[in-house]
Amino acid sequence: MNKKSYPLSDLNAWLGQVDEIKILLPEKPRLDQVAAASALSDSLNKSGKKTQVLCSRSLTVEFSQVFGIDQISNRIEGRSFVINIDYPLRNIEKINWNDQEQERVSLVIEPKTTAPPIEEKLVTFQKSNGQVRNAIALGFSS
Repeated sequence: MNKKSYPLSDLNAWLGQVDEIKILLPEKPRLDQVAAASALSDSLNKSGKKTQVLCSRSLTVEFSQVFGIDQISNRIEGRSFVINIDYPLRNIEKINWNDQEQERVSLVIEPKTTAPPIEEKLVTFQKSNGQVRNAIALGFSS
């Protein structure tokens, strides 16, 4: 148990300087730790901070009564948006984009004429390039 106390003025000064905070939970968190992380995240979000609560494993049904449990993730969110297509690259003729229409980006992937069409079920999306710059760790022993 970390018995060192930190002045609240230092914590307030740090919170005033950061915009994004990751709240880290241990691999096997207790109910009170999950509830504290969710409440802290909610409070920081209401004060204009962007937060993400992270736990290395998926949480079980025993935590279902905790408000915000659906916001706890085992993946770090990133700013890059990745589109994955389970389709052989050798079947692609051309990849292009069109950003002229209503100021939005439209990716155009054209398969070769001899290749089968790309089906929607082959496409998945994810965020990547996530980084942890500012973190609050709950429930870890020092």
